[in-house]
Amino acid sequence: MNLNWKTNLIGQSYDGAASTRGSYNGLQALIKQQNPSATYVWCWAHRFNLVIVDVVSCCSEAQDLFGNLEILYSYMRSSKKRTHCFNKHQQLRYPGKPLSRLKRIETARWSSHSSALMTVFYTYEAIVDALDELINDSTTDKVSSVQAEGLLHYLFQERFLLTALCFKNIFDTTSIFSKCLQTVDIDLLAVINYMQNCLEKIEKFRCDEEFKKLLEENKILLNLKKI
Repeated sequence: MNLNWKTNLIGQSYDGAASTRGSYNGLQALIKQQNPSATYVWCWAHRFNLVIVDVVSCCSEAQDLFGNLEILYSYMRSSKKRTHCFNKHQQLRYPGKPLSRLKRIETARWSSHSSALMTVFYTYEAIVDALDELINDSTTDKVSSVQAEGLLHYLFQERFLLTALCFKNIFDTTSIFSKCLQTVDIDLLAVINYMQNCLEKIEKFRCDEEFKKLLEENKILLNLKKI
């Protein structure tokens, strides 16, 4: 097309990183030096992610949840013995399925909170089995055994289960919208529809019927403690 960006470019959009949005030394500033008409617009996918980041630290329950998921990741991944134990119980619980790895919370990836939580739900029974074995294994050192017992106790608390189930529902809804915003061939009409659908579902979470569903799921997971 042979378009000259210095004269034809009318807009630029990036995420919120200082290297791109910086008004003095960022990419947008360098472009505006050559073309003052190139208005900077903050990437909407990144803005939406910032909303999610605020949500996952909105209250003590949320901070407690994701803080403990990071502790669980560190505990399992810092020892080959624990990793092997977790993998073994995955094979026993979910024969024929590929092994899952616990995910970190503290990463730069936009979906890190969602990925970490979903992995825990997918492998919840195997995590419980692995922690239980590590507690009762005579070869496990005392400190590791106490840590495993603390994590297992937390995973069976309603404080964890209800908060985790609530965020699972939120992520199931928001992840679809976030991926839509990041598509290369983005369709604005589809984005509007996804956004409206996302808002409707989140508002619906506040009703008594949805909370009753959470309580039922909570009971199912609590029953694992009795097995």
